[in-house]
Amino acid sequence: MFSYHEINLYLDGIELPRPMSEIEGDAHDFKGDELLFLQKVKKHLCEGLDSESYKSKPVFCIGICRLNLTRIGLYILLEDELIFVHASAFKFREERAEWIVSCYPYRDIISLESNDEDYDYEDFESGVLFIKLENEKGAVRRKTIRNINPNHFECIRGFHEKMQRGRYI
Repeated sequence: MFSYHEINLYLDGIELPRPMSEIEGDAHDFKGDELLFLQKVKKHLCEGLDSESYKSKPVFCIGICRLNLTRIGLYILLEDELIFVHASAFKFREERAEWIVSCYPYRDIISLESNDEDYDYEDFESGVLFIKLENEKGAVRRKTIRNINPNHFECIRGFHEKMQRGRYI
């Protein structure tokens, strides 16, 4: 059984901010699905991004989430965007599993909301983040991200507000 709590506990223990290239930690402490998940995330993150331009960007928050009821992933908060690396919760173990790297620059995020009243800071899987995006064609899309570490809400909201202020100045 995949343990969100154990991985989020491990990721929450990484001292941040630090450059993306230095986010390693002791993933070898995990076995089974958790270790496999972290290895595949790292592999697909490196393949899905221009690693040269991202390796020096500081990471402010990192954790595990569910992008919908069937997709699990890892989220990374950078100074100017949110990145999600995700795959099917049922197929991530398979070699042919489809992994997707989704980048949401703050300039495309219209609003962020969270379930601030309904979570427990000790429960790393209790957070829900609602994102309203404008895509390249101008259409508004909504994303609901579940199982986010609620301790990261303030950080995410703070960066978004900073980007919104920059947008209107």
